[in-house]
Amino acid sequence: QKVFDKMPVRDVISWTTLMVYFAEKGLSKDMLTCLEKMKNEGIHPDSVTYLTLLKCCSNRGSIDIDIGRQIHAEIDKQGYGRDIAVGNSLIHMYTKCGSLEGAIEAFQKMPNKNVVTWTTLLSGYADQGRGEEALMLFEQMKQEGVSPNDITFVCSLKACATIKAIYKGQQIHYDIVIEGLERDLFIGNSLIDMYAKCGLLSDAQAIFDEMPSQDIISGTSLIAGYVDCGFIEDAQNRFEQMQMEGLSPNEVTFTCILKACGNTKAIEKGKQIHEEIVCRDMLEKNVVIGNALVDMYAKCGMLKKARQ
Repeated sequence: QKVFDKMPVRDVISWTTLMVYFAEKGLSKDMLTCLEKMKNEGIHPDSVTYLTLLKCCSNRGSIDIDIGRQIHAEIDKQGYGRDIAVGNSLIHMYTKCGSLEGAIEAFQKMPNKNVVTWTTLLSGYADQGRGEEALMLFEQMKQEGVSPNDITFVCSLKACATIKAIYKGQQIHYDIVIEGLERDLFIGNSLIDMYAKCGLLSDAQAIFDEMPSQDIISGTSLIAGYVDCGFIEDAQNRFEQMQMEGLSPNEVTFTCILKACGNTKAIEKGKQIHEEIVCRDMLEKNVVIGNALVDMYAKCGMLKKARQ
């Protein structure tokens, strides 16, 4: 701020940089005051200014939705609403702040849309569990001649998993094969997750086996599917195999395998996993794992240990 105040000449970059600082520190009112001062000095914000400010609102989440709406009003006033990059950022900001209505409104006003536009709104639907609407948007997108990219496919598979739309998921899988994307790790993980959540564990396992490489998400998605369908021994075997392959479990992996131990009263295995969690210093930092441990011990009848 001191350096800025001493500058004899300030351009749009100077102002934008200062506003970004305010936004990142959560000083939203200062950011808007800065925007007004900038305009009063005859410096007009450009598309980069608005893109940067919208990104800051998106990163901070729902606490800045009102600020995001004010920036949206400024964008419309300045005529940048027709800019496709700005429009895409508006949709992203609204979805990240939990306002699908705002995202839809911004989407409908855009005169031109690209694959990012469609995918950003589709992702918002999928993230909020509105799978049917996400899949309807996916079909509309294709009807308008816009080809899905890898992120579009991932979001669509997530929507299928949410509502267990297995037939649609199989259709999307076919499209992925046609596009030659089935070997992509990100897409492979999404296919495993979709098939596992829809109860088709043999298909999920087949995808897993055919992947040229797997990561912790691949293995965890498969473990979660086995646990949810009651195949506890398969889940435990996959967990042990994953560790033998040098893949380090994350919080979701531990939560899934602890659920398996609790469901089968496998207390000795649960204790081993508890020790591993303590060794990794994950217990005090992660309430999700702590909850899973309490649940596992309680289901195994060890209430004193659960209370501890």
